[in-house]
Amino acid sequence: MPKFYRQNKKKIDPRYFLNETINRDEDLEEAISSRFDGEMDAMRRIKPGEDMMSDKSYADGYNSVAGPEIPIEDIKDEIEEKMQYLLSTGRMNNNLFPAAGAVLDALMAGEITDEKDIRDLHAADKDTEGGKAHPDLEDKIRELEDKYNLKQLNLPIRRDSDRDGTSDSDELMQIARSMKSGQGNA
Repeated sequence: MPKFYRQNKKKIDPRYFLNETINRDEDLEEAISSRFDGEMDAMRRIKPGEDMMSDKSYADGYNSVAGPEIPIEDIKDEIEEKMQYLLSTGRMNNNLFPAAGAVLDALMAGEITDEKDIRDLHAADKDTEGGKAHPDLEDKIRELEDKYNLKQLNLPIRRDSDRDGTSDSDELMQIARSMKSGQGNA
């Protein structure tokens, strides 16, 4: 059997590799570092400039974490809906009801316009066991109440579970009166 020692091996023509650099490891390291920087900026919610987003590896890293940015109107609608749910079902600390109501009213009236405040309020809304309000959300509500000077008088809470505009206590009084007047006639 004849022996072949490298005479049939393919030869690499160096003309095709003139654009290759010797520093392949440095280029790879720079790309990884740039991607990592993009991911970190996305986690910190730092908006990059156009010059940073022109770097493909940075942009890939940023977009992999941040994803598409949700419009502020959608976030505002979502947090309003969640706060209405928490208030109407009583899943919020009773001491926080007036503050939450004031913040919700201010959101709906457009008094809270700072995007950062709305996004922070949304970020503080995390799922908890039993569907109760997360402590971070409660802290953020108190913070916004102080920031926008939304303090209300500490009036007794008048819940309206069926949302007909009449508080539950008033409805019960009306039912009791109608029952009392119905018994007197019989």
